[in-house]
Amino acid sequence: TEYIIKSYQLQSYIYEEMNDLDSAVYYMTKVLEFGNRLNDTSLVASCYQDLGVMYGERQMNKESEKYLSKALELDSLTNNLSECVLDLFYLAQLILHKETDSLQDIYTARNYITKSVKIFESLNSYKKYLAYSTSAAVYISLAHKTNIDKYADSSLYYYKMAEPTFKISSGPGNYRLLRLCYVDYLLY
Repeated sequence: TEYIIKSYQLQSYIYEEMNDLDSAVYYMTKVLEFGNRLNDTSLVASCYQDLGVMYGERQMNKESEKYLSKALELDSLTNNLSECVLDLFYLAQLILHKETDSLQDIYTARNYITKSVKIFESLNSYKKYLAYSTSAAVYISLAHKTNIDKYADSSLYYYKMAEPTFKISSGPGNYRLLRLCYVDYLLY
């Protein structure tokens, strides 16, 4: 059974890389069925997270939020902090990427990413730079929406926290996004 599950997961990831969402979702749903049959909460939560990310990358926001919220709920029930932090991170990213005009949505993203930062820091995870960069983006969005300077200052603070690690361990595309956030701060 374990090999079948791994096979389906790999097939799902391969189809995702090939931009074949239907096939990727099909195979991940197969893994989800196994997780439910085996009553494996962590496997089910992992499938929900993967499905949420897949849908989010294709701007299918309602589906993405549904699956990421389910993942967060299960990971919270099992106290799986290393996955909770990613669920929160992906939920915040989802809101930012849908380019919402809703101030409430941006506050929701801030709440998700603030929780994510706290967990990353408590775990002393090197991946906290991801949460820092998302925090910078959230706060500059808030500054633009509200004209409150302290949000711009918070954006700069998180930019400075993320920037050294991004230079070393992140791909050029991710570092470019962080630099764009800084430019947005300068233009504010």
